[in-house]
Amino acid sequence: MNAGLLSSLAVIAGEFLVILSSFATIWMASDELQHELSEIARVDPLTGAYNRRAFDEACEIEFSRSLRSGSAFTIIMCDLDHFKKVNDQYGHHVGDQVLKRFADILRGRVRKHDVVARFGGEEFVLLLPNNNTEQGMHVAEQLKAKTAATQIELGRDIDLAISASFGVAQYCIGDREWSAVLHRADNAL
Repeated sequence: MNAGLLSSLAVIAGEFLVILSSFATIWMASDELQHELSEIARVDPLTGAYNRRAFDEACEIEFSRSLRSGSAFTIIMCDLDHFKKVNDQYGHHVGDQVLKRFADILRGRVRKHDVVARFGGEEFVLLLPNNNTEQGMHVAEQLKAKTAATQIELGRDIDLAISASFGVAQYCIGDREWSAVLHRADNAL
């Protein structure tokens, strides 16, 4: 009878381990899926830049940090010039190429902890922590030059030149919300 009891306990323990490992696998897959879904909800699918929701979250965090430490941050608003004309003349597939290329230009110039987001349509916005207006203007000038030097090949020796406008604003002590900085950057645009 002891052998039968030990055998039964071994079977029960084995089944318990199978069930436990199944739950662990499901939990890990669920956690990974949740992380993946969270990232999808924060990224613009066309350009790979963050979306407005992710930008708002990053600005809330940076604004809180600036309130505590007094450190500056800069927001740069970017708008592709004559984008409607590109869509009308060449079609939305070319417009999509322009948006992707512009997002790549923006991401290629910023630091790892800076935030590049598609704000809507052909507007993009950058959050540059620990930057003042002068540093933000320098970044904007570099981006403007890089954008102007960009040619998008449309085929058969046809290249499309693009340009963009930029507005820069810095957090000021006394700003009650980060959106005040965004508003100034938009006005500067």
